[in-house]
Amino acid sequence: MANITSLSKRQLPEAIRVLRDTWADSYSSCFTPDVVERASAVWHDPTLLDKQMKNPDVKFLAALEGDSLVGLSTVIRRDDGGIVIGRLYVHPSAQHRGIGTRLYEMSIDAFPGATRAHVEVDERSAKGLSFYRKLGFSETGQRTEVIEGLAMKVLILERDL
Repeated sequence: MANITSLSKRQLPEAIRVLRDTWADSYSSCFTPDVVERASAVWHDPTLLDKQMKNPDVKFLAALEGDSLVGLSTVIRRDDGGIVIGRLYVHPSAQHRGIGTRLYEMSIDAFPGATRAHVEVDERSAKGLSFYRKLGFSETGQRTEVIEGLAMKVLILERDL
């Protein structure tokens, strides 16, 4: 069983590997390899992640199996009392073992008293949509995200806590 803990700065390179591998696995059927790499390079940029780790309103959680980082989540506290789960990824080699669910549970506990959880998922991410719907999330809207010239239709999902 994976141990869920706070992500340390020293684990950042391994976290970036997990993010990039998982993102490529999730979206390689939707986008060209070049687009996947460019988008991942922007979203998983070490400087951006390091800056987010220093923000007291952002928590990074790591799922560890032994010494190996196999998943992570990023949780952001909102001013309205809710939280945003900005990332929740489990490496493809570690999926379907309950790690994502445990990361989600720890994510909602990251900011005690949070009243609502918000996630955004690309409409083509069948795995992501299925995961969050099983956890009780429902669609509340949609928007278009443009990154590196790529327009992605993103579904907004929320649930009360």
